[in-house]
Amino acid sequence: METIRQPVGNLSCALPASLAPGERILVACSGGSDSVALALALHGAGRRIVLAHVQHHLRGRAAEADARFVARLASRLAVPFARADVDAKALARATGQSPEMAAREARYAALVSLARRRRIRAVAFAHHRRDQAETVLLAIARGAGPRAIGAMSFARRDEASGLLFLRPLLDTPKEEILRFLAERHQPYRTDRTNLDGSSLRSRVRTRVLPLLAGTLNPRIEEALCRVAEIARADDEALAFFARTSPEEFPALLRRRALAALPPRATFRAAESVLPMFGKNGPDLPNIGKSTRRARKPFCQCSAKTAEICRTSANSSGGTRIWLLPRLPSAGDFRPATGFERTAEALYVSAEAVKGKRLSFRRPRPGDRLELGGAAGTKKISDILVNEKIPRALRAQTLLLAADGIVAALAGFRVAPAFRVPSPGAPSLVLRRPE
Repeated sequence: METIRQPVGNLSCALPASLAPGERILVACSGGSDSVALALALHGAGRRIVLAHVQHHLRGRAAEADARFVARLASRLAVPFARADVDAKALARATGQSPEMAAREARYAALVSLARRRRIRAVAFAHHRRDQAETVLLAIARGAGPRAIGAMSFARRDEASGLLFLRPLLDTPKEEILRFLAERHQPYRTDRTNLDGSSLRSRVRTRVLPLLAGTLNPRIEEALCRVAEIARADDEALAFFARTSPEEFPALLRRRALAALPPRATFRAAESVLPMFGKNGPDLPNIGKSTRRARKPFCQCSAKTAEICRTSANSSGGTRIWLLPRLPSAGDFRPATGFERTAEALYVSAEAVKGKRLSFRRPRPGDRLELGGAAGTKKISDILVNEKIPRALRAQTLLLAADGIVAALAGFRVAPAFRVPSPGAPSLVLRRPE
């Protein structure tokens, strides 16, 4: 599901492009830091929200104080407040589940009920990068398959209820959430049971992840989230192959080309399919003359980085377009000095982007890039047409935005304000993997 990002301060909410700006969103708000930040961010982005709180009656007076806190927050933001009460202990006794699992299922059911009563079609949850990493690690520990290891996504349609479940902060570090709240002097509630090690997830959060970060990989959360992306890609590719018999592959590829596959599945599908045809391979008319030239690096690209190295020939014969099923993040930039004149790396001025929120995304209709001087700005679509990029590939090009402003079109141009001013100036570089 295609998403767009709405920056609010140092946070960025990823929401489905199909979700109309005036559409109401039921925000699940416990009163903790994550859900309070999500409510403030969506409200600050101009979205119509309804704050929903589910009282599980597991923590006595503290739980009731949480509910009152969320009600006061809704009043301060001048948004509607909805409350549901569930008896998680009674449900746990009746089902044999743990109180935490019973509370989770009851919470989802209550939120679905609240949304239906108010005729709201989207429910937002405040899961963030650490939550995603914990979910992946727990799935791996159970010996789960790619669908479970793929964990959560920014948006999905819940099959049972038909509602749209949103997780706008899914790739946001916990530290950024806390900084967002601190800058606004916004208080929040703290559930001590999340840190006491009484549940399996809290033990992963307080013991396992810190151990892995200290002894194995300091960026373990990011690594586990990449595992989820790759697992989802594999699952989508498996689903594609399950629907398609081997005899259909050549005709299917001729008719629709690889761009017709789910975006994150393209790499896996191509890696499996193209070698079946030998060195000649099927004809991909949408990619045109660059097909034969591009096939080898496309098949050999690294699964570790989940990068697609398929490229398109531009008018000068070079390879310029970056087709990436996994969008990079600001953390993928590396410090450098100066710049190289190459389409294989994106250089920006470290000073120009200092303090700005950097994000990568696909082009949107009307996107323009500053060219400088009398040239003014130019539509991204016009730049790609002039570079003779096939129509089927233009929507997959990579833009860098700084505080929402288009700063660069990877492989092609950097806006003057973000160019590295001299060979000795500090810069940031993002290289396209071989």
